[in-house]
Amino acid sequence: MSAPEETQLEFIARRRLEKALALAEGNPQDLGKEVGYLRRRRQAAKLLDDEEQAEKAEEMAARVESLWLDRDDLDDLPGPEPLLGNLLFRKSVVVLAGAPGSFKSFVALDWAASVTTGKAWQGHAAERGTVVYLAGEGDTGLPKRILAWEQANNRGVKAPVKVFPRPAALHKPDDAETKAMVESIIRRKPDLVVIDTLARYTPGMNENSAEDMGLFVQVASRIKDETGACVVIVHHTTKDDGTERGSSALRGASDALYMMKSPNKSKRTVEFYVDRAKEEASGGDAVKLALEVVATPKGSSLVIPRVDPFVKAEAGPPASMPTRKSPNLVKLLWNVYVHMRTTGVGWTEAQVRGVVKASDLNLGKYEKQRWPEVWGVATDGGYLTAQASRWRLDVAKVRTEFGFCDEAENYYREHVMDGAPKVPDAEE
Repeated sequence: MSAPEETQLEFIARRRLEKALALAEGNPQDLGKEVGYLRRRRQAAKLLDDEEQAEKAEEMAARVESLWLDRDDLDDLPGPEPLLGNLLFRKSVVVLAGAPGSFKSFVALDWAASVTTGKAWQGHAAERGTVVYLAGEGDTGLPKRILAWEQANNRGVKAPVKVFPRPAALHKPDDAETKAMVESIIRRKPDLVVIDTLARYTPGMNENSAEDMGLFVQVASRIKDETGACVVIVHHTTKDDGTERGSSALRGASDALYMMKSPNKSKRTVEFYVDRAKEEASGGDAVKLALEVVATPKGSSLVIPRVDPFVKAEAGPPASMPTRKSPNLVKLLWNVYVHMRTTGVGWTEAQVRGVVKASDLNLGKYEKQRWPEVWGVATDGGYLTAQASRWRLDVAKVRTEFGFCDEAENYYREHVMDGAPKVPDAEE
């Protein structure tokens, strides 16, 4: 049988023993010198290590002591420094989340261009600053988006955004690529950093892991701390569009979380909603954003129009204008009021029903079951009066009882109605 191979530790021990025996066979004084040398070397290494540890401990203790504040110190602390109204503040981490196709990247780019040019965003004043935009979704559509924004909002003058047009890793604090990216961002001394999107800058990361998400947050926080910038993280929502995707560690570490809700691609509208914010009240009414198509030499792109502070904001819908949540009787009568109140001979029940069904304000998917009851209330209540099986609306009655008016009708036609339903010929 062959002898078993010795381990590395066994090899080192054997070599030391052989060296000691060789010294012992020679001059005993040489053995003593060697042993003394090794002993002094170990003692020196331990002493040096103890001194380094003690020095580090003293530095840490001094740093901790310096962070304590008394009551007067609190009064001297600066408050939050706005970068974009009450939406973005310096030295903060912000999450902008939305489903695919919810125009969240358009909003992020709009913020970036607003800050770099000092233009207000939807009534929120901007402080001009340096902007770094990490465009991990790719650079193919970005040039025309920026060009469209410049044409629509800056008289064609270039918005000097600094763009990194490739994905990279920002979730590994000790990784060479992450370190290089962070140092490169810091060197540009940004006031606003946009990471678009989290997924593109955390390749291979488990978003549901609090530990992994925490590492990404650590990197984002370092950028914030070392530059004093606002770091905006563009992120996706869950499939049900209810909340941001992945671990709640991101939500917990953020200073504000904004959500993009109810996107309508055909109408190019979306709702901007404050989910939570440390410096401002959370919740409240969503802001409806309507995007416009702007043609550029590089192709057409969508742009969020600016709100002109010198133009009076358009009033909201009149309180008397019905909505989808209004009672079915009100919706039926409103459709007749808007589309069928001018008639000489009146309308049949079938004609009225056809217009209501085709309207934005219809009776819903249970229209077949609801119609007989609602029609009965409308006719029995005298809102619709008959003559030879043809019905006319009592205009004065609905105006008095439900507040129907020209102002409500005009707003409905301009802002709500998505194409008028086909109104039949009253003579049919």
